Amino acid sequence: MWPFNKNKKVKPSITIDDTKVFWDGENYPAWEFEKDSIIYTYYKENFDTAILKHLPTAIKWITDLNTEIDKEISINLKEYKTYKGEKDLISVDLTDLIEENKIDIAFCGNGDFGTEEDWGDLGINIVIQNGSILESYSGD
Repeated sequence: MWPFNKNKKVKPSITIDDTKVFWDGENYPAWEFEKDSIIYTYYKENFDTAILKHLPTAIKWITDLNTEIDKEISINLKEYKTYKGEKDLISVDLTDLIEENKIDIAFCGNGDFGTEEDWGDLGINIVIQNGSILESYSGD
């Protein structure tokens, strides 16, 4: 009875305070967790729990640099369409936060398919280091 005795794969996880962190080795080799509706990733085999203590710094940078982030997105979208200020934050990569004081934020458009705010399959990343935008890049 194949469908009934097949073992389901369980994602390894750890819980630190109120945060449950999952290893997602099937899709990509990274730890992942969600906090305040934001998905965070950590691309190292061993999860460093100290990353959670640095999380407020990353959140502050994202909030404080919102205007500059919008400018970078506008530059990256320039040849594609006019940016109207609407974006969805996909995830924040925290891999280099502790050692290099750097995060990589992924954004996409938030419009319905075919609308002005739909970016198609284009994603835009903003890299922040020491509280300043280091670079931005886009790709599909």
